[in-house]
Amino acid sequence: MVDTRKPTHTRKRNHAGNIRKRGNSFEGSVMVGGRRITFTAKSEAEAKTRITQIVQTAKTSFGLNGNYKLSAATVQELAKEWLGTLSDLASRTRGGYERDMYNYILPAFSTRLMSSITTADVQKFVEELKQEIGPKTIKNIVSVFSTFLGYGVRNNLFLVNPADGVKLPKAHNRAGGDPDLSGQVMGDDYIFFVNLLQRERDPYKDVYYFGINTAMRHCEMIGLTWDRVNFENHSIRIDRQYMLDRETGKYIFAPVKYKYARTIYGFSQKVFDRLRMIKDEQDKKIESGKLKNDIGFVFLGNDDTHIKSTTLNEKFREFISLHPEFPQNMRIHDLRGSFATHAFEIGVPAKVVSFILGHRNVEFTINHYMTASMRAQLTSAQMQDDDLDKFRDMLDREDIKAKMKDVIMERSKNYENESL
Repeated sequence: MVDTRKPTHTRKRNHAGNIRKRGNSFEGSVMVGGRRITFTAKSEAEAKTRITQIVQTAKTSFGLNGNYKLSAATVQELAKEWLGTLSDLASRTRGGYERDMYNYILPAFSTRLMSSITTADVQKFVEELKQEIGPKTIKNIVSVFSTFLGYGVRNNLFLVNPADGVKLPKAHNRAGGDPDLSGQVMGDDYIFFVNLLQRERDPYKDVYYFGINTAMRHCEMIGLTWDRVNFENHSIRIDRQYMLDRETGKYIFAPVKYKYARTIYGFSQKVFDRLRMIKDEQDKKIESGKLKNDIGFVFLGNDDTHIKSTTLNEKFREFISLHPEFPQNMRIHDLRGSFATHAFEIGVPAKVVSFILGHRNVEFTINHYMTASMRAQLTSAQMQDDDLDKFRDMLDREDIKAKMKDVIMERSKNYENESL
C-alpha cells in the first residue's frame, strides 16, 4: 500500500544549498570551501536570497581549492609574525613551538605561500616525518603546525584549518600491548630502591626519595618551598615549578598549568617524617648562620643553593650508574612512573593515582602506567583461589546459590568498613 501522507517538512534545493521548513521559519544550508554554513530565515524567499549571497561571496573570495585568494605572504614571513604573538606563553612552551617550527615546519614550507597550503600538503608532510621520527613527536609537531595554521584562519587566509582531518600515525606500545615500563623500578626492585635511599650518602637522595614517594615532577620538586608544606594537615600544595627562563638564562618560578595545580593529602607519613628531618636540619643551619635560604626551598644542593634541573638529571644518572641492579635507562622522570605502577599494584584507586600525578584524566594514567605486572597477576590468582575455596566440593546448585549470597553480603560489609 502506497503511503499518501504528506511529509512533515519540505526540502528544496537551490543550487548548492538546501532549504527546509522548520515550523514558522526556514532553515537554509550551503557548502562553501568544504564547510557547511547553516542559517535561519523568516521566509523561503529570504533563504534563497541568503544562499545566493553566500555562494557569490564564496566565488569572489575563494579560489577553487577552498582557500582565500592567494596572499603574497610566505610561511616563513607569517611564522615570524605568529611567533611574536606568543609572548604570554611560558618560555619553555614558547621554546618548544620555536624548536618545532624551525627544525621541522619551516624546512618543508618556508618559501610556500601561506594561503596555498592544503590538507593534502599537511598529510604529505606527516608521511615524510614518519621516515624520521616517532608517532608521539609527529603529533606534537602537527599540533604546533595546526596552531600556526589557525593563525592563518583568523587572518582570513583560510576558511578552514588545513590541518583538520589529517591522519596521524598511531603510537604503538611494546609487544603484547603493555606500556613501556623499562625505565621503572617495580615489585621487589621498588622496595629495594626506597630502602636503599635510607642509607645512601648521595647529597640528592632526599629528592630521589621524595620523587618516588610523591610522583612530583622534578621541576615541581626543586621549586617546592616550605610555605607549600602543611605539617598539620599533612598536605602539600603543588602549584608552581622552578624552571630555566631561556631568554634571561635565569631560573624563575613558573605556574604549573591550571589543570595540574593540586593540593595532595595522600602522601604517606614517612614522607612528612622525612620533610620534618630536612626542615629541622635547615633550621639549625639558619640559626647558626651557616645557611640563608631566604626563598625557603625544601631541597638544596650540596652547596646549599637551589638545585638546577640539569644538575639533578646528571646526578641521578650518576646514581643509577653506580647501581647496575636498576634499569640503566632510568631517568628521574621515571620515579613518577614507578610510583604510579606501585600504587596500582597495591590497589590504590586509579582516580586517586591520576589526581596525585596531576594528569588531565584517569584514562591517560591507566594507559600509561597500569599494566598486568607479575605481582598483580599473582594477587589476582590468589583471589580466585580464595574465592573457589569458599565453594569447595559443593555440587548442589541451590546450596551454591545460598552460599553466593552470603559471600556477596560479606564482601559488601567489608567494602563499607573499608570506606569508613
